[in-house]
Amino acid sequence: MPALGGLTLARVLHVHGIPSTVYEAESSPMARVQGGMLDIHDYNGQLAVEAAGLMDEFHGLILEGRQQLRLVDRDGTVLLDKADDGTGGRPEVQRGELRQILLDSLPAGTVRWGHKVSGTAVSSNIP
Repeated sequence: MPALGGLTLARVLHVHGIPSTVYEAESSPMARVQGGMLDIHDYNGQLAVEAAGLMDEFHGLILEGRQQLRLVDRDGTVLLDKADDGTGGRPEVQRGELRQILLDSLPAGTVRWGHKVSGTAVSSNIP
């Protein structure tokens, strides 16, 4: 599956009017389920989502309560219990849902399914 970083870069380039192509060896977006949870930190991941112009969509993915912090000692005595008040810097989202938002935000044909990059070349046409 296309890496989230590559899809995010393609989206940021698109926002700035720079066409791009993402090559993906998988045959389609449904070829393999994209699962798992991701913490999207405010100092890097959220900056990328913001640069991609997708913060509203991102906020719709955040799983409430996942930033709660509880520390206990060996006996199970709670030493710290901090509720998730929504101000934490690393909200959790489902990887597949974030990937879908990125895929949906790209122009048709940006991702070339069933294609592998076999080499690269430097173009002198880049401004």
